[in-house]
Amino acid sequence: MKTPWKTKVKIWIRLNRSAFFVLLTSALILGGAIYGISLLDSYPRTQLLAQTPVYLLKQTVGTFLWVFIIIKFLQRGDDELFSKHSYAAQDTDVHFSDIVGAEEIKREAQDIVTLLKREGNLHAVGARTVRGVLMIGPPGCGKTFLAKAIATEAGIPFLSTSGSEMTDMYVGVGASKIRDVFYQARLLAQTYGSCIIFFDEIDAIGKKRSFGFDADQETNKTLNQLLVEMDGIVKQRDNITVIAATNAPEEMLDPALLRAGRFDRKLHYDLPTREEREALLTHFLGRKNYDATKILVPFWAGVTTYRSPAELENFIEEAEIISQRNAHEVIMVEDMSEALERIELGLRRTKKVMQKEREATAYHEAGHLVAIHYLSPIQSYFKISIVFRKETLGVVHTFAKEESIIKSREEYLGHIQGLLGGYVGEKVKYNATTSGVANDFKHAMQLAHSMVFRHGMGESGHIGDYTSLPRAMMSEQLRRELNEDIERILRFCLQETEKQLRKRWDLVEMIVGQLMEYDELELLQIKAIIDQYENAGKTKNGPLTFSKA
Repeated sequence: MKTPWKTKVKIWIRLNRSAFFVLLTSALILGGAIYGISLLDSYPRTQLLAQTPVYLLKQTVGTFLWVFIIIKFLQRGDDELFSKHSYAAQDTDVHFSDIVGAEEIKREAQDIVTLLKREGNLHAVGARTVRGVLMIGPPGCGKTFLAKAIATEAGIPFLSTSGSEMTDMYVGVGASKIRDVFYQARLLAQTYGSCIIFFDEIDAIGKKRSFGFDADQETNKTLNQLLVEMDGIVKQRDNITVIAATNAPEEMLDPALLRAGRFDRKLHYDLPTREEREALLTHFLGRKNYDATKILVPFWAGVTTYRSPAELENFIEEAEIISQRNAHEVIMVEDMSEALERIELGLRRTKKVMQKEREATAYHEAGHLVAIHYLSPIQSYFKISIVFRKETLGVVHTFAKEESIIKSREEYLGHIQGLLGGYVGEKVKYNATTSGVANDFKHAMQLAHSMVFRHGMGESGHIGDYTSLPRAMMSEQLRRELNEDIERILRFCLQETEKQLRKRWDLVEMIVGQLMEYDELELLQIKAIIDQYENAGKTKNGPLTFSKA
């Protein structure tokens, strides 16, 4: 969408007033000089004209050097103080059909587009149109993409900036930038009928204001100017819609920003559901060459729980890079698995690991896997590995069987038992443990603490969210009883995990044997081991006939 040259001239004059007046004054002086020279006799005029080029060259070179030195001096990080910024309207070409998934958000966005198209009619009947739209959600969910789609579908200019661009160390500069972007939006709205201003990361200027001695005066003034400009939209009947995006919780933003008449329409983003992830993976894989007979999209949609669209796209791009490095003609299943592990844990490390460390890691990870398989109602797995990555000697890659919103006590206990499986695996084998249990203990204690202090799941019967109370408001006896509840939960989970692993220790040994030989096992390989163990009456039945291929 091209901006008319008249509008461009107005915007340039507004943002460069000083330069405009300098040019105008120079033109008047030059015109007067030419007129004065024309009145001279021929000889003085010829002499003056002959000297003029040398004089102009001298002045031009001197001026250029002087301006260059001054600009270099002033541009030491503070150039924004001395120059205006033009926020150009972007030519967006994003349609709702380009957005995969997020159907509920798209329906809300379509309502906004409908209102923007009916802006003039709504003004005629005195109704208030859309003034502020706040998009809240995790990073990588497509908030900026959707804002561009709204502008494209509505057929209006799209001005894009960010909250960090509006802030400055000098008081008043941020407020000036806010005025500039709204002035340009008004000019575009007068030309096209409407305009959208998009503020990315609005929390940079929209956080709650502080009014104490140490208050951030520049941020406060910038936010105040934004509030005033958004009020001015309504008062002047400007057809401007402000869309803002943030990853921060809504509670962090200033209440004045969220009141009616400003950002009173909110679009809450969530991470994609399993069905939406399936649609996204199908879309991303559709642009690649991949083994469609073996790569089952529903399976990988289940594996990639709690991942954003940007993370899913990065996952497929990484799989393609790995497939090319492995000289595969298409993306293979092993490329997908390696990509997911590389994103989570980093590259394989070539550092030599001692044999006893590899074995201890194998028992640790096998303990996790068996505990998760038989005790955790909400977790499943797709890979076990003792490959050294980053600071991790091994891992069991898990995912949620179902993406539940709330969790029961049994689900919490099952999760803790899965975490303690590594500790029990080492303890049963060596009657001792290693430092590798530290991270498992950390997560297990955090879960047990939440069960007792926040969800009222302790055996002592205390209910309430005790994390919301200052420590001084809790008696020593209450704290002791709550801590005892945590200890009882961990002891119970430890006993159940140890009972299950001792009962199925032959399975642990079978998994360890295969890990020591192949380093990592995929889902089908793990299931083959478990099936052989269960079909053999849960006892060893001769050598395990299993091949990684």
